[in-house]
Amino acid sequence: MKIALLVQGLFEKSDSIGYDCVYEYEYFSSRFNSSHDDIRIFAERFEKKYYPDIPIESLKSFYVWCKKNQDGIVIYHYCGSWKVIDEFLIERTQKSIIRWHNNTPPWFYFSKYDNLTHTLEGFNNIVSLTQSEHLVFWVNSKFTQKQLIALGGKLSQVSVVFPASCYLERASANVVRRSHFAAATTINLLFVGRVVGHKGHKSIVAVAERLHKLTGRDIIVRFAGREDAIKKDIELFGHGIDGITVEFCGEVSEQYLRKLYDISDVFVCLSEHEGFGLPVFEAMRCGLPIVVWSITSLNDFMREHPLAFPYYDLNIFASAIASLQYDKIYNMVMDAQESILEKYNKEIVNEQLDISLSNFLDEGAKDYSDNFPYYLNKSNYLRKIINYNINYIKENFDNPPLRNHDSNPNLFSRYDKTIFQLLFKHMERLRFSQFENFENKGVFVIQGKKFLHRCGTVAGEDLFFAFNHYTSSHLIFGPYYKLPAGKYIVEFDIYISRCSLSSFYIDVSTQKNGVLKKDKVSINRLPYSYPKLYFDVKDDTDSVEFRVRFKKDFTGEIIFKGVKLRRR
Repeated sequence: MKIALLVQGLFEKSDSIGYDCVYEYEYFSSRFNSSHDDIRIFAERFEKKYYPDIPIESLKSFYVWCKKNQDGIVIYHYCGSWKVIDEFLIERTQKSIIRWHNNTPPWFYFSKYDNLTHTLEGFNNIVSLTQSEHLVFWVNSKFTQKQLIALGGKLSQVSVVFPASCYLERASANVVRRSHFAAATTINLLFVGRVVGHKGHKSIVAVAERLHKLTGRDIIVRFAGREDAIKKDIELFGHGIDGITVEFCGEVSEQYLRKLYDISDVFVCLSEHEGFGLPVFEAMRCGLPIVVWSITSLNDFMREHPLAFPYYDLNIFASAIASLQYDKIYNMVMDAQESILEKYNKEIVNEQLDISLSNFLDEGAKDYSDNFPYYLNKSNYLRKIINYNINYIKENFDNPPLRNHDSNPNLFSRYDKTIFQLLFKHMERLRFSQFENFENKGVFVIQGKKFLHRCGTVAGEDLFFAFNHYTSSHLIFGPYYKLPAGKYIVEFDIYISRCSLSSFYIDVSTQKNGVLKKDKVSINRLPYSYPKLYFDVKDDTDSVEFRVRFKKDFTGEIIFKGVKLRRR
């Protein structure tokens, strides 16, 4: 059996998608006792220092593998919108597996154009993938399964496989259970997750304020996770509140994360959207009591948890945390968590992988009864008839055309997709009106903070790279705009000082057509002029990015203010 595991990036120290891909690589290699040639792992970008024992290969090698192994199985860890791979797998006739970890709905990004562009494109690509008969999906929860079906997917092409975590090694029987809650005078709250608008950071700070008033105890709130620009807004929100200290730990190592779990008293998750909610389970495996707003995927897992609430009420959340001070309640919560952990462990994840792969390879009839209503399944006769008919339809009839339909709360439906596309279309027209604005001479400025980067920090409107050693790479890239067709000039507003190299490279690239223009830039000329590129956009559906690349490792300091774009 030949299996290729593919993920776009393996270059971050805390990346759940990357970890899950590596886990599957290691599991299948062990499961089939396979040589390196049988089970392979590929990534477009990767850092060997984070995966020193994993033989990660390049995207170029992936294409060679596909050509050589026409019948090989591809397991692609979908991560938003990687259109070149999405289209490649649609055109490749061999059956492939799309490992979908869930996408954040666009309503959370409505005020952020760049994120909105990316998430809408991601959902559009998922809809396209569901229409290819040779593609099946492995999703991370029942909730994500419902989301896939809301977008036009079918039960016959989807299996639930929980995501892996390094904390799966901690069996529930080995969880270190603390004797009581918050022995010290201070209560330590923890949340782990990206610092973005919909993860509930402000809500946790507001709960901490109520908890301080309720208990009279000082509260430390710690947030760990990759930080977005919204961090400043959260800091401002929590600044100066009596009895409350808010600490941002950033993207931390695995060792430091374990320390955070150890020093915390309770894990609080008030996130508005979770495809699975790995940190909640990691916290429970580390012996932390949890208080959660149990919507989206957490609603499926936390129904037996006494401090999981399906509605939003800050007073209830604060009261729930305070109740943990009583040993009887604390022990009740910990007992419930040990029971919940039995539903998510290493044995279950491995079994799901085995069953899902077996179903993928089996061309025979499938059993869909796991998705039938309770009372339907009580009648074996009715269950068998409906299951038989589903298989008969699937084998003998073409798929009907997709129709827009609504879905359950919190799910992004085809109606929603249509509405957002209409709104997005009008926003597009307004967005590029600067090209026709005589007051600014038709210059469209894209600030440095809107670009993606490696190792930099956002400083006001700019990107800043402190004096340090950096590895050769595209250090700055993005922000993936769709531009109207036409001819353009782009100027890179960049300052480089104390640099050990004499030159660097700039380019304009698109997802569909690759590099449009590139140039080598002498660092000595930067104080006197902006480096420019002239390029043409022929396809207004293609996403354009502007990149800064260093071909060799170097030491230096960089201020990137962004680009100035105008039509010619």
